[in-house]
Amino acid sequence: MTAPRLLYTDTSFRDIGVTRRYSLKLSFGCRGNNSFSLSTGADLELSKRSLAYLPGTELGGIIRGPGSSGDGRSSHRVYMGTTWAGILDEHFLCPDEGASHITVSGDLANIVEMLLCREGLDELFAPGDISGISVPAMQLDRFCSLYEGLRSIYRVLDCRPTFRRESAGKTLIGCASRQSVVSDGTNATSGFTIQRLYPVNHLVCLGKGEGVDRIVVHLFANAQGFVSRVQTLFGLDEVERKYDFSTAEEDDLIERGTEKLKELQKFVEVDVKAPDAGKYGIGDAFGVLDKVTGDGVSAHVEQIDVTVEKSGKPRYAFILGDAEFGVPTPKAYEAASVFFGGGAGVQQGRRIDD
Repeated sequence: MTAPRLLYTDTSFRDIGVTRRYSLKLSFGCRGNNSFSLSTGADLELSKRSLAYLPGTELGGIIRGPGSSGDGRSSHRVYMGTTWAGILDEHFLCPDEGASHITVSGDLANIVEMLLCREGLDELFAPGDISGISVPAMQLDRFCSLYEGLRSIYRVLDCRPTFRRESAGKTLIGCASRQSVVSDGTNATSGFTIQRLYPVNHLVCLGKGEGVDRIVVHLFANAQGFVSRVQTLFGLDEVERKYDFSTAEEDDLIERGTEKLKELQKFVEVDVKAPDAGKYGIGDAFGVLDKVTGDGVSAHVEQIDVTVEKSGKPRYAFILGDAEFGVPTPKAYEAASVFFGGGAGVQQGRRIDD
């Protein structure tokens, strides 16, 4: 099997060639890693500011720095670049003079076009087929990146932005519904852990002073994790910890100690891993349900790492954010039978609750 076609352009973004002799490592998402490394044969020379992309997919971006590499027997070219999401993440939305925020409302396509023009990116990007989608009036975070701003707009619509570039024209920013996928845990590459904890419920706070003059404050948490000065758990049910803040007066000690004890009120520790099978988009939720215990955990996709070798199809790795106890309930499909992302929608999915 050969790699998918990789198209490349000149600095005016006109397609000038295609190759299957390449290796690509690419990452995109909301963790700040939106870059790629492209290795080609020594005979393929790409210019800084040209584009490289897999047509009809979200994979691609702009060449930032050409280079080369060799091992004494052969040499090849290595190009570093920024993905579509990364380009948007490099531009920040600054409010107009005299305004505290940028406010948007109305047709989604018009909003996307306005923001692209505002940042001078309409040379490369254009709204996809997203006209007719209405956005309620909302303020964008001050000085957020264009990528962050778009994600916040799409989040209000329970959607996520997608990117797609065909063999001609501009890179289109589209829209796909955010999906929630639930697996029963039978997929060999998915997994989860749930560990129930018994947290500290008595914090002995030591403040300023020495010996009998030292400030000592006792703080307590009840069985539900509520922090107060009243003790409700004793004996074997009591778990103590010392908190040393030797420069604190009593009021400051109470405030900081309360914050510390609240942080310790962790009753369950969870982790979840998305399966290699299937494709997910940034912001989609993935959960695993243990049918035996009824427990489940879930997390959102924050980064997607893609590897394309010369001899095969793209391999995806999905990086999840912090896991939470419980599984997503809307739009829940068995993970072994779903494929979505890039606006493709869900195929052959069966709802868990059918």
